Amino acid sequence: MDDRLNRGGPVRIETTVVGDAVVVCVAGDVDMAPACSPRNEVLGRLDARPSALVVDLSEVTFFGSPGISALVAASQKAERLGVRFAVVADQRAVLRPLQVTGVASTLDVYASRADALDARPGVPAPGSGS
Repeated sequence: MDDRLNRGGPVRIETTVVGDAVVVCVAGDVDMAPACSPRNEVLGRLDARPSALVVDLSEVTFFGSPGISALVAASQKAERLGVRFAVVADQRAVLRPLQVTGVASTLDVYASRADALDARPGVPAPGSGS
């Protein structure tokens, strides 16, 4: 299954299903104006209760506070629903805001999509605060 979503503006979202996990890939600038579309996509995908939801931010070029807020909300919802939640980020544009705000220590952050998908439930990501 491959759902391609173009919400307009500089943010692009692509959602795929890999086994029993859902991967939401976000690309572009996650800032004030378009932030609701990645947030809504991620939170909406959790409603189906996949075994895991991976948010791949490896193609994000700017990551503002709306993006951070969306990850926190998604992480909390995933925990309530019993869904494993992981984030893929390996670039400064995403990692730095997550580190400065302290949010990185509350999420399982992986350098690659493969690492995030291969992680076993309940095993924290290397370097994560979990």
